[in-house]
Amino acid sequence: MNLPGITVKTTILCALLSARPSLLFAISLTKVQDLEFGSFMGGAGYSGSITIDPSGERYASGRVRPMGNLFSPARFTLKGYPGERYSITFPSVLQMDAAAEKVEVSSVTCSIPTRGVIPPAGAIGFAVGGTLSVGSALGNGNYHGNLQVTVSEN
Repeated sequence: MNLPGITVKTTILCALLSARPSLLFAISLTKVQDLEFGSFMGGAGYSGSITIDPSGERYASGRVRPMGNLFSPARFTLKGYPGERYSITFPSVLQMDAAAEKVEVSSVTCSIPTRGVIPPAGAIGFAVGGTLSVGSALGNGNYHGNLQVTVSEN
């Protein structure tokens, strides 16, 4: 049985930042790596999901089968004044598409608390993962979407 190969990559479109002008160091967010679900076999009657955990693990459920080892969570570096409180927000559901087809990424999760304090070093790295739903009629393609991550002072 020949199953289609599907590759899904999420491009991190933008990071919106806000900080008090009186601070010497404003909060900043830098994307280090995109969220990449990698290649897998699904569609053509095979449905399920692919999950990328913020720790970097990939899990499949249902009849979806992962292929290869090119996958990763999105990775960011948050910098700011040590001791400053931060808040990270991102959508709980993300739409991705290739031509006329659409897929949904849900259960978006972060490797650090979404509210916290910038450590003494002035920077903290974190990762973001999620779960991609694969329908039984999904076609081959490179699916792309934009994950908007917002960081602000708390």
